[in-house]
Amino acid sequence: MKSIVRSILIFFIMLTLAGITSLYLIFDHRPLAVDPGTVELVIQDGASLTAIAEQLYTAGVIGSPSSFKIAAQLLRKNRAIYPGAYLLDRRSTNTEAIEALAHARAVEVKITIPEGLRSDEIIGLLSQKLDLDSLKMNDLLTDSVLLSIAGPGFSHLEGTLF
Repeated sequence: MKSIVRSILIFFIMLTLAGITSLYLIFDHRPLAVDPGTVELVIQDGASLTAIAEQLYTAGVIGSPSSFKIAAQLLRKNRAIYPGAYLLDRRSTNTEAIEALAHARAVEVKITIPEGLRSDEIIGLLSQKLDLDSLKMNDLLTDSVLLSIAGPGFSHLEGTLF
C-alpha cells in the first residue's frame, strides 16, 4: 500500500514539474541569440499568427514560433496583434513580445509634408515613408464609401490628406 501511495506521489510531483517546465517554455523562454539589442520589424496588415511568429523567430526576438503561438492563444492576444512597425528587443520572452505587439507600441514615423505639394506627391511621400501602396492610396481619394462619410459636396478627398 505504501508503494502505491509513494508511486502516486512521485507521479504528481513529476506532473507538477512537467507543468512548470511547460509554462516556462511557453511564456518565459528566451532565444539563445548571442547578440542582444533591438530589431525593427514590420507586421503587415492581415498577417497570420503563424507568419508573425515565424517573423519574430527569424529576427531572433523569440525562441520558438510554436510556443509563441500557444502563449498568444493562452493569453487571448492571438487576435490583438496590430500591424505596424515595431522596435523589439532581441531575446524577448514570448510574453514580452506579445505585450509589445498587442499594446500597439509601434514605432512612430515623423513625416513633414511641405506646403504646395499635389496629392500625388503627398501620396508618393507617404507611400515611401510608410511602405504603403501608392495606387491604393490614390484610389481612396475617390472611394465612394469614404466620400459618403465626408459628406455632401465632396467629389475628391485631396484636402483630407493632411
